Amino acid sequence: MNAIDDENTGWDALATRWQAQPSAAPDVQALEREVHRRSRRLRVAWSIEGVLAVLSIGNCVRALSLGERLPVPAGLVWFLMALVIAMTGWTLWQRRRQWRAQALDARALMAFERERSRTALRIWRVSIWVSVALWTAMVLWALLTAQGRMPMVQVAPPAQWALSIVVNALVVAVFAVAAWVICRRHRQRLQRLHSMEKMMDVD
Repeated sequence: MNAIDDENTGWDALATRWQAQPSAAPDVQALEREVHRRSRRLRVAWSIEGVLAVLSIGNCVRALSLGERLPVPAGLVWFLMALVIAMTGWTLWQRRRQWRAQALDARALMAFERERSRTALRIWRVSIWVSVALWTAMVLWALLTAQGRMPMVQVAPPAQWALSIVVNALVVAVFAVAAWVICRRHRQRLQRLHSMEKMMDVD
């Protein structure tokens, strides 16, 4: 969370600087520096997401290579691969034209940054609901398998299913908390941008 805190500290400092000015004239250079810093962080974040997506797809390919030893239907693995590709593609589409800011005036920069925060909120909300849906599907799969109503190539013992459910529940819980914190930061940033725009209107 340090990167998130540092990022919001930058926006806090920028808003404070504007409020301390005798007029509401914006410090465009300071705003540009903050927006460019976010652009660099966004590219780093996407690089990490891309690596995780490749690792996930690679793990699915490894699972498919097991052939008859694969403990779940192959269609399920193909579905997970398609989901990873779809989510990665959707995230890229949402962030299109947001990787770097062009030469813009203060209002355009704020509008650009506001749209990036709204996009981040949308991505995090969708991601957490997809995670919850996948965990719920896994629990239902385990219950149906235990009742003999779901075909399995190799039926895992109940203890293994229980451990997997608990571990994944913890992962989803941590992810949900992180999403809540990050979304809260983005909402605060939107409020600060709105306040800075109001200062410009006063002038």
